[in-house]
Amino acid sequence: MENSKKKISIVLPVFNEEAILQHLYARLIEVKNARSEDFEFIFVNDGSTDNTLEKLLEIREKNNRVNIIDLARRFGQQSALTVGLDEAEGDAVILMDSDMEDSPEDILKFFKKWDEGYQ
Repeated sequence: MENSKKKISIVLPVFNEEAILQHLYARLIEVKNARSEDFEFIFVNDGSTDNTLEKLLEIREKNNRVNIIDLARRFGQQSALTVGLDEAEGDAVILMDSDMEDSPEDILKFFKKWDEGYQ
């Protein structure tokens, strides 16, 4: 399998996450840099009432692989994930919470299995 031609979509619903977005994004970039695939990051702003959207716009200014979907109001995590899935263009799509309860580096464990031939 030629990984350099594969595209990975990471879909992250966000709700009032302004305090951790820069840190989360930095760790996601570390994961991306450890791989040869092309990445896209889809952040779905699920009606945040803080400065989450502004932080996302700052991140997107630095990386055109960052896509932002700004929902008009709060629809809930499952709806935000569905919207992100609909927009994802990757050969593989990774759904991830943005609160970092799960480590972004755990994504590399999925890649190890993918490299072994698992779907």
